[in-house]
Amino acid sequence: MSTGGLAINTQISTALVYYIADLNLRVFPLHDVESGVCSCPKAERCGKDSGKHPRVTAWQKEATNDLDKVINRWWKKWPNANIGIPTGRHLWFNYPENQLVTNSKGGFPLGIDIRGDGGYILAPPSKTLKGEYHFANS
Repeated sequence: MSTGGLAINTQISTALVYYIADLNLRVFPLHDVESGVCSCPKAERCGKDSGKHPRVTAWQKEATNDLDKVINRWWKKWPNANIGIPTGRHLWFNYPENQLVTNSKGGFPLGIDIRGDGGYILAPPSKTLKGEYHFANS
């Protein structure tokens, strides 16, 4: 996908269309690790969080499912940005209506991470220092 002379990563643009148009999810940009280090100004302190934190301060308010706004406002500016999705979904379970679900890490078997209200996930094909995120069946 090309926007105003800037080429957006095809995998990312396809994923954005899928998350927004097909699943009606809100998204926001996260830092990336395209150069092998976090793209944020404090990269030397990111450690295991490299490429996992928001590029926009008010991500909870700013996350949107307006594809034109997402592409032309954020991914035009940061073409390799990782994709953040505010939760209630992670293993893509349906989010219970009218019920508060909080965040939790730990207390569950290794690899299970609960993200609820006020949390977010990295969505495929986001990349961190450990590699690229994929859906389990892809």
